[in-house]
Amino acid sequence: MANMKITWLGQAGLLFENESVKIMIDPYLSDSCGKVNPKSHRRVPVDETFLSVQPDVLICTHNHMDHLDPETLPHFLTENAALTMLVPYNGWQDARKYGGSTNYVLFDRHTEWTQNGVRFTAVKAVHSDLTA
Repeated sequence: MANMKITWLGQAGLLFENESVKIMIDPYLSDSCGKVNPKSHRRVPVDETFLSVQPDVLICTHNHMDHLDPETLPHFLTENAALTMLVPYNGWQDARKYGGSTNYVLFDRHTEWTQNGVRFTAVKAVHSDLTA
């Protein structure tokens, strides 16, 4: 596997990419949290060029709005998008509502998934999703 370039998307979001694969994790490319609660507004402006990235794998680690963003996801989960979304149970239910041709993978603790030569393993994180 070739080296990965890692780009910070803002908030908890990351983009890992090389010539074989683009992996996007927790893209929060809006200010939807600030619209719900002004105290939760973005501190760093969105780089809107990230909205044009076409990831092969999209990972949302849990169902908080700044990780499973209802304003960002429609840019990626389109009818023609050929991508895989890895997401734990609570987020998986919400993500599947976007439909399209996305391969929605229930990615709870101990799940393993391999794509484009990269192996993903879900691990327990104590945060908010009791099934993760």
